[in-house]
Amino acid sequence: DKRRDSSAFKGVTVRADIWQFRGDFNFPSLNWGYGDWIAKQFEQDSGLKLPGEANDSNRFIKRFEFLTSKDMKQKWISWRNERILDYHKKLLSRIRGEREDLFFGLVGDFRCDACYGLPDSINERALGCGVDIEGRRSADGLAVVPSGRYGFRNLGVDAQKIYDDFLDPEYVDAGKCQVRAYTAYMVYNELGTSYPADKLGANVEPGKCPYYCSAAIASGRNSLEKYAVVLAQQDSAFLRDGGNTDVFGDPEIWNAWFAEYSALPTIPFESLKAATDPVAVWFKNVKGEPFEKGFYFYAVNREQTPAKLSLKLDGADELQALGSGKNLALVNGELSLELQPYELRSFRAAYGAKIVSASAKLAPECVERVKSRIAFAQSLKKELPGAVP
Repeated sequence: DKRRDSSAFKGVTVRADIWQFRGDFNFPSLNWGYGDWIAKQFEQDSGLKLPGEANDSNRFIKRFEFLTSKDMKQKWISWRNERILDYHKKLLSRIRGEREDLFFGLVGDFRCDACYGLPDSINERALGCGVDIEGRRSADGLAVVPSGRYGFRNLGVDAQKIYDDFLDPEYVDAGKCQVRAYTAYMVYNELGTSYPADKLGANVEPGKCPYYCSAAIASGRNSLEKYAVVLAQQDSAFLRDGGNTDVFGDPEIWNAWFAEYSALPTIPFESLKAATDPVAVWFKNVKGEPFEKGFYFYAVNREQTPAKLSLKLDGADELQALGSGKNLALVNGELSLELQPYELRSFRAAYGAKIVSASAKLAPECVERVKSRIAFAQSLKKELPGAVP
């Protein structure tokens, strides 16, 4: 209520992951939610009688076994999703007041339950928490904001798997609600009491050191990776960051990137199938209102090395570079760009224009480096006993 009159206020997001998850806004998983109040609500809505009397100490497990049985599981999950959805719509209504642009979002990976093994699928985990991601795609003002972690480079297979959430199609699609969103989350360096606080002048009790943690923040252009990879993969209109992060970044690098980003219409773009990696190109013809009429597109380098991009356009003699506002003449309908690591460029052409061809490539030494890594992995497959294909 106090923030609604601020143009900087866009809505409220709450956690849907394991850290300090309390279940105020959804269930931790399908393993929870079998108490007396919920059982009574389900009986009233469904007309069914659940096993387990009020004085039966085993009533919770009896209800669980019955409601997750083959014949009942889908009905039970659907009912939970309907009730949680209604609850979230009421929360959204209270958040919005008279502002229809505000949203309510769940942020995380829905690994909310540390007590049990959970499905690998984010969609299945969300269903167990009472959230039907697919069903929320068209829900006005309700967002699911999946999360990936950065800062794991070269830290091993497990760390790489966590980073791969940025690229997992199911994670990416989970964020494509009416508010298209994704959150980057950094890695903590939780060194605890292993540093000499007293020798650094900190006022601590004798023999004790205060706990602390810091963040793994990338330097220079690498600090844009968390945004560039998301935009290349998902076309996100809402970027969220988390953890002990560098919230202001490097103005000399970040200002140019976000000038390009903020100039784009906040609508879903279409992926150019001919250009997804190492440079991703997204496009959209916009008829106008509330955005200026035209053919919009952007190119973002998803790699930590420079890349070259060539686009052939039809129906356009010139482009407006959205970051600078300057007009660019095309030579035979062709646009050539040299993109720095994680660089973003955005453009507008005449309405009805289209991209007819695209080619992108990295420097030859980058390609050779990847080839050598693949060759090394193939050699390990042959040399290690019992290697998995």
